[in-house]
Amino acid sequence: HFVSAMGTTGTITGVSRFLREKNPQVRIIGAQPNEGSRIPGIRKWPVEYLPKIYDPKAVDELVLVSQVDAEEVTRRLAREEGIFAGNSAGSAMAGLIQLADRFKKGETVVVIFHDHGTRYLGKMFNPDWMRRMGYENVPGPTARDLVAASGTNLGSIGYHYGSTEALLNAAL
Repeated sequence: HFVSAMGTTGTITGVSRFLREKNPQVRIIGAQPNEGSRIPGIRKWPVEYLPKIYDPKAVDELVLVSQVDAEEVTRRLAREEGIFAGNSAGSAMAGLIQLADRFKKGETVVVIFHDHGTRYLGKMFNPDWMRRMGYENVPGPTARDLVAASGTNLGSIGYHYGSTEALLNAAL
């Protein structure tokens, strides 16, 4: 199984083609915002505006994710797993969590995190902002607090962008 948030749809379409060449039985699941949710980085495209790259046959199932779930899961990824990802990653993971009871023991499930959390330091990773937006319980320190406590300068944090093909081959 492969779960991905759907923004421009390039990742889910390309990964679907690649994985299906290796295993035609793989299930491809796309996460999109539910009605009324605005999740940065992903969209629920009206049919007439779907990107030309998108192939509807590439996606077996869509899972709808709320903005609240996406933001809360994004914060949990940072707090509980040490994964400093952004909202589209939280959306993909929230979609996976919704479907977790469908997977059987021993099955492989891959979820891709498209983005990083640095663009969200003033929003999802800021407890004051979260409270102003109506989130009642915003536990734990912010990512900025964690980085500051480590003595690391935010400007020195780097990212490694690896080959998608190498990552997918490693997962197979």
